[in-house]
Amino acid sequence: MLFVVAVCILEVASSHFREGVTLAFLKKVPSSSQGTIYRMMKMSVRGTYLVLGSLVAGAVSSVQGQVPTDTYQQTCELPPFEWAAYGTRVTGRMYTRRAAMLGVSLFAAGYLKSTSAPNEEEYQPLVNDFGVTGPYTASDPTGTNGDSVTVDLTDYTTEFGSFAQYEVGVVKINAASGSPEDIYVYYGEGQDETCGLAAKEISSGEEVLAISGHFVGTLTADHSDGTSTTIFNSNSNGTADYVQHPNAVKNGFDDGFVISADAATGDANWLVAYPTSTKDAQTVGVDIDNEGNIFGAGYSCNLLENGEDTVCDGFVAKFNKTDGSVVWENIMTDLAAAMWIVYDETDNALYVTGTTTYKGDGSDGKIHESCNHDTCAVTMRLSASDGTIDWVRTVQGSPRWNFFDQTGDIRLASESDGPYIYVALDDAGENGVVSMDEGTPYAGCLSADGALSPEYQISGNTVVTAEDCLPGSTFVSRDAANAMPAADAVTGAVCGAGHEASNTCIMKYNKYSGYPIWGSDTPPVASLVPSPDGQSVTAVGFYWLKQNGANFDSVLLPDYNGIEGAFNAKLNAVTGEGEYVMHSGGVGKNRPYDAVGDSEGNVYIVGYTLSNIINWGGTLETLIIEEGGDEEQEVAANNAGVTNQMGGVPSKSGEYQFFAVKLLESQPATPTCVESCSLMDSIANPVIKAGTCLIDNHCYQAGHSAAMFGRPCLVCNPAQSQTEWSLAPSIGNSICFIDNICRDTGDPRTFRESRSVTHVSECQFCDPGLNGIGWSVKPEYELTGEELPNDCANKTMAPADPIQVTGSPTLAPIAAPTVPDSGPWQTRFTGSPTVARIAAPTVPVSGPLADPIQVTASPTLAQIAVPAVPVSSLSGGAAAGTVVGSVAGVAILLCAYLV
Repeated sequence: MLFVVAVCILEVASSHFREGVTLAFLKKVPSSSQGTIYRMMKMSVRGTYLVLGSLVAGAVSSVQGQVPTDTYQQTCELPPFEWAAYGTRVTGRMYTRRAAMLGVSLFAAGYLKSTSAPNEEEYQPLVNDFGVTGPYTASDPTGTNGDSVTVDLTDYTTEFGSFAQYEVGVVKINAASGSPEDIYVYYGEGQDETCGLAAKEISSGEEVLAISGHFVGTLTADHSDGTSTTIFNSNSNGTADYVQHPNAVKNGFDDGFVISADAATGDANWLVAYPTSTKDAQTVGVDIDNEGNIFGAGYSCNLLENGEDTVCDGFVAKFNKTDGSVVWENIMTDLAAAMWIVYDETDNALYVTGTTTYKGDGSDGKIHESCNHDTCAVTMRLSASDGTIDWVRTVQGSPRWNFFDQTGDIRLASESDGPYIYVALDDAGENGVVSMDEGTPYAGCLSADGALSPEYQISGNTVVTAEDCLPGSTFVSRDAANAMPAADAVTGAVCGAGHEASNTCIMKYNKYSGYPIWGSDTPPVASLVPSPDGQSVTAVGFYWLKQNGANFDSVLLPDYNGIEGAFNAKLNAVTGEGEYVMHSGGVGKNRPYDAVGDSEGNVYIVGYTLSNIINWGGTLETLIIEEGGDEEQEVAANNAGVTNQMGGVPSKSGEYQFFAVKLLESQPATPTCVESCSLMDSIANPVIKAGTCLIDNHCYQAGHSAAMFGRPCLVCNPAQSQTEWSLAPSIGNSICFIDNICRDTGDPRTFRESRSVTHVSECQFCDPGLNGIGWSVKPEYELTGEELPNDCANKTMAPADPIQVTGSPTLAPIAAPTVPDSGPWQTRFTGSPTVARIAAPTVPVSGPLADPIQVTASPTLAQIAVPAVPVSSLSGGAAAGTVVGSVAGVAILLCAYLV
């Protein structure tokens, strides 16, 4: 499908242009045309209007099976963020992975380390390497009045790699106030990575934490009586050969671990290594039952006898509350990994996600009787008593376990919602529409006349058994030959029907039968939080436009400086349709990895950041002032300020910092810049206050820049647009805005081929006076049409061989421009303006043109280069097919012809 910009009428008086031109028009024009249009606007005479007829063609993506629902636009009211808590020291780092709620306490687990190493020059041991401060609020955006907790970490050598420094860590925060209360550390030689976390008050009244992950070397946990337990990696008892990162060239094989701890103090009840492996293993997710027993799900990868090939199997296991001994285990050789797990105390059941591929493709896909594809995403229900599988649901996809990816989630619906589970799995339906009607057959009741009533028609509120069948009918179990195939349910629930850039599916199933309710496609999801009122489910994650897009149906989230921004999206629990999506971030990475909810419906999001200033949305914009660095770092941090509040400029933080933030889902409010708002077909129609902008659902005052997104040359200019960023006056004076990046005068064009190789153009650079929105070319060069580093050709250098002219080149389609020998001139084109038949070498043109017109074989109209002509040399007198007056330098656009 093509789109056409037929007629564009723009006020181009130079004074108005300098004040800022909205990007709403320029964003719709191909980059190859933006420079031409920009120059025409700059060359216009004050007080005139340019009428440009331009036919612009561009492809509009069309994807089979795509459903343009236009959801996620019920934004008349959005929840504000109440507080944030952050790591504040450059001497410590924490990668936050998982969260849990218990009463008024928020727990956030991850792996943390001291960034000091004894083997480095100028090493000085520190007492408090890692610290957390909070709350940061709208009234205290720097956390000046907040509380802080710190912990002293062991300084490990980096001779085996920096990952060998990590410990297991848990941060405890008061959920009501945002004040940090404690930091628990479980330590040891070699890499220790935390992944799973759960918290529960059990029947005895004790408050228990379950923590899981994997380790290389040793791991030690202290007990309340002053003793400790140390576990050793099964491959070498923690000797030096095995303290490296798992991806290191030499050794570094992992075992999984599980810890039971006192939630009030962090003291360990017990610590066990499970599962062991000869390659890679991990207990990914954990949960706790009412007695304090812990359930874990994960995988173990082991080398085969040939010593080269590896096979990975999933598992689910139960660990005894007293000592962590294995009560039962279910090793699933038809899975490459089990991942997240949740325990349901209402009927003593477990719900687990998994995948048939460890690598994320069909090369190692397991054969699974419920998977009809090369690879499948798996959801299943198991008995918590003995680990037997009740049902399995599959969907075509290739999710894989990866520590730094978003691997989805599984959660129980609230009692108000009903007997359901919510599941998110990455790479499900990534290549098109796929059915959710796959997996275990349905049980049912067979009547005397041979009609089978499937279990989901008999009851959705319990596991159907023979007792639920009417007299005279016979119960048919799920494994019976005459059980109803899953495909026969024909629910219509699918994945992959959403936006082409969405590669994660959020799914809702009945928990008793596995009957699919709906599927909804989104960008990758880190966590799900069903609401306590049963009306919605919140999805949380991070997005990166370069990698996986940020499309929620027709809503595209903004680009945060080419790196990761955070999102939280609300979906309707009944239909799965999106209600709204919010974004947060800064100029550095912002990665939320988990979220949990409280009984009031509020959501707590945890992760890590590399931004010193973060705009969370609403009124919460915060500044992290880091401590513990050198004098220069501290001075820079203290001079920084919250954007447009304290005069600071956003920048990356000196270290990856922990964050936790509270979203007041229970108290949605109209954005502060909105006068009034109404919904029309579930789409918000806001009336925006004068002097403000509402851009991507964030409010900005006039003059506020887009520095938070790494683009300080864009501003809120309500006179130009209240819903789009506008070009700042600096563009065309000292700044260029090219390829969505603000560039200083003289900045060259670059191309990053790899992490270690970046090419710099010899001839393309930013010259605001020539082109404020496109690359300019040095006069002694011309473009070759090739990519960097072969983009430039020096015109002053003689060619190695003379140009050979063969045949009889003709210029029949185009009459040569009439160029008077002296005085003001006009350029007139007659005939058909195509050049398809030109097979011509360089054709010099005499007269006042400084350079010859370069004509290449079969050039398109846009490829003909006409030398710029000063405005003073132009004369009036325009006619059809002629461009004169203020735009002679771009006469080749043939405005009248194209119209």
